[in-house]
Amino acid sequence: MHKVQSLFLYMLTISIALVAPKFRLGSWGLYDLCAVALWLSILAWPKPLRRLSSLSLSLRLFLLIIAIVFFGGVATLYSMNHYGIVVQPDFSYLLRFVLGLLIYLGVWLLVTDRPYRLSVITWLLASTAVYQTFLAIFNIGSHLRFLGTFTDPNYYAAYQSSIFVVLLALASEPNSSKRSIVSRIPLFIICFGIGLSVLLSFSRGGLLSFTLGSAFVIVVRLFHEKRRMVFPVFLVIVGAFLVLHIVQSTPSFARWSSRMTVDEIIAGGGAGRLTTWKQAVTAIIENPIGYGWGSEHLIIGRTGHNLFVESGIQFGLLGLILVVVFWIITGLDATRLFRRKPSTLELGFVAASIIMLISSLTVSSLLSRPFWFVLALGGATSNLIRDQYKKDYKVCES
Repeated sequence: MHKVQSLFLYMLTISIALVAPKFRLGSWGLYDLCAVALWLSILAWPKPLRRLSSLSLSLRLFLLIIAIVFFGGVATLYSMNHYGIVVQPDFSYLLRFVLGLLIYLGVWLLVTDRPYRLSVITWLLASTAVYQTFLAIFNIGSHLRFLGTFTDPNYYAAYQSSIFVVLLALASEPNSSKRSIVSRIPLFIICFGIGLSVLLSFSRGGLLSFTLGSAFVIVVRLFHEKRRMVFPVFLVIVGAFLVLHIVQSTPSFARWSSRMTVDEIIAGGGAGRLTTWKQAVTAIIENPIGYGWGSEHLIIGRTGHNLFVESGIQFGLLGLILVVVFWIITGLDATRLFRRKPSTLELGFVAASIIMLISSLTVSSLLSRPFWFVLALGGATSNLIRDQYKKDYKVCES
């Protein structure tokens, strides 16, 4: 049965980027159908559920369920009683969040149950990113922002960036007797291609998360392996200049670069986001209990474009606090990589989680399936390595 579970997990990995309407069956995305099939296999053979005993996973689940289900439910009932027909409960929002949470939990359980799955997932993700890259290259002459198989270039940029840092961690692995830096040049070439596809999205938030995630990988590598990182860092710098040179020749670059000035960002309110966030803060102050599931458009007139804004509006101040705590706990996985030398995949997937956390500050992420998928991989990988260190420590003590 574990092979069936692996199959559904790999199908979910491939489908997680297929967000556009043409990849949907009615109102269901392929990733949602894969998630349901995955959980049916888990319930049929519940051995992976023993991983729920992990304190790290249990705490994160507790925070999310209390914030979104409990405080979101309280806010929904309160708003129905006080605002009447203006605010109606959106149970489809709750269903979509539950599907995202099932992806998060299912991926975490199956990866920690059989760690070899992580390697297969890595190369499946790399394959999907390469596919998106080819689509981007064929679209390079377009005047439009590239969004791949997504519906929004910002989500596309976050997804591609998260895979980029995983492959960058693999490519920048210090030299060993088994693998020289020359043998990893093809990986660097793939990274440069994916980096180009990210820039073609012309997403300011995507560019920020891409830069910080990449910098995190390089800094951690330099922190542990200063001498053996000279050539990899050199290749990264050269590749960055080549990619920027290519992007500068595209029709969309002039329009995008004009929007990158400080004056333009301030004048435009960050594409309207600052204005939206101000409205959201005012709404949260007026009603700290929250307005309920799916109430963003009714209260501020549009999507909040921020994880904390969408949480505060819908789940109230207490729900917002719990989501912030979840965000911080997830981000703290990164600090452990400076206390001990990380494995390559741990570094890559924790960096990918950082990218998703940073991206969540400029897009609405609670209903984004790739957001939960990548966070699960980062948390599960970090948890696996931490447990292994504890076992090794106990063996040394005995």
